[in-house]
Amino acid sequence: MLPASRIVVSRSPPDRVAPFEICEHEGIGHPDSLCDGVAEEVSRAFAAPTFAPMAPSSTTTWYKALLVGGQSEPRFGGGRLVVPPRLIVCGRATALPDIETDELVRGAARGYLGSVLHCEPDLFAIESMVRSGSPNL
Repeated sequence: MLPASRIVVSRSPPDRVAPFEICEHEGIGHPDSLCDGVAEEVSRAFAAPTFAPMAPSSTTTWYKALLVGGQSEPRFGGGRLVVPPRLIVCGRATALPDIETDELVRGAARGYLGSVLHCEPDLFAIESMVRSGSPNL
């Protein structure tokens, strides 16, 4: 990192400014978009029981989801999947009575993937790395 004294901010001359802007757009099937969507859906799944009357509340924090690409042996007209893609969902959640945390995570992730991809969500190996948060929150 450069020391602050070496950072110079200046205005570009008008003839050097491009008449357009370039930005990256990640589509719905991009790994980053899939991870963000899964994390949101898992968060919604944990919140749903808390909105029911007389249900205990659950505090959740979703930090990361990681999509690890699989491996295939493609061939014309088909191919086969050798290693399935793996999705790892991490975060903290206070446990809810009678709700299996890992199953809730996997179910929400499969539901989201099935709604946005043109493949079976069971194709993914989904791993829940959700750990208990403080019950005092």
